[in-house]
Amino acid sequence: MRTSGQDLQTDALQTLADALAATGLAVRFPRAPGEPDLVIDGPDGPLAVHVKAVSVAGVDRIRDLIRRTGTKDRSDLVVVVGDELMGPARELLRGQGWGYLDRRGELWLRGHGLFVHDTTLGPLSRHRQASDRPIRGAIGVGAGLYLLMHPTEGGPSVRQLAAAVGAAPSSVHDAVKLLREHALINRAGEPLIPELFDTLAESWVPARVAVARPAEPNDDWVVSGDVAATTLGAPVVTGGTELPDIYVASPVDLSRALRTLGECPYDARAATVALAPTPLAARANPDGIRWRRWPVAHPVVVALDLAQDRSRGREILSQWSPDGVVRVW
Repeated sequence: MRTSGQDLQTDALQTLADALAATGLAVRFPRAPGEPDLVIDGPDGPLAVHVKAVSVAGVDRIRDLIRRTGTKDRSDLVVVVGDELMGPARELLRGQGWGYLDRRGELWLRGHGLFVHDTTLGPLSRHRQASDRPIRGAIGVGAGLYLLMHPTEGGPSVRQLAAAVGAAPSSVHDAVKLLREHALINRAGEPLIPELFDTLAESWVPARVAVARPAEPNDDWVVSGDVAATTLGAPVVTGGTELPDIYVASPVDLSRALRTLGECPYDARAATVALAPTPLAARANPDGIRWRRWPVAHPVVVALDLAQDRSRGREILSQWSPDGVVRVW
């Protein structure tokens, strides 16, 4: 059955709101006629968002959409939500200063003091169809990470897990249900190891941005990657270069970091900064271990970063058993 334009727009609004909430942004729906579709509480204050719903869109479709929209929305943020946005179409949207949500699992917003690039969402089908992926979005990633951080404490209640992840109990309930349906936790809610780690590693895709200036130590941010792995005793060879990979907890923190440190080509970087796949990943390790006065991420977070390298990283993990931590890989 063909979806009406109004149904497509309504579903796009809800899907975008869910995706934004999963990244930690507060979103509300204005109710008065003539107001924007959504409002985000951004780092520079309330940000009006105008949503454009499409199905499959290439460059020609996006050019036509930009032409028909004209200049009326340029003082606000325009976001295109589509089932499939072709690569050149996404580049055109970025160049125009528009954001986009590709339902295949990519969210991009930039401007007005805000920068969000999230590729951890998983497929976002219309009408809330179930996904075959067992871990979806920041809430699913957070639930999986918490369970791996506390593998021997028994399965936490949904409310305990929701408090730890910073999400609504109903959303966490759905995330746990998916984990159970895919045999990644047992009846008691305890993680199955290493199955849950391996599955979470597939959804662990932080979008790192190279920055030109090194950051000063900040207790609200953590260091991960190779320097953290070395600090925690992993057999990593850094080759004499020690460039930190920094995680921040929120899109507001990410925007502030990029404004302060300045983006640069990757080869000229002094560090990288990324929005943590879940805010839980931006918390310091429980033992207070530091690298050059920087808090170091939890060993499970560092292990998930290492796991992104299918050869070198997996070899390192096979030889690494951090002190005082249950090895979950």
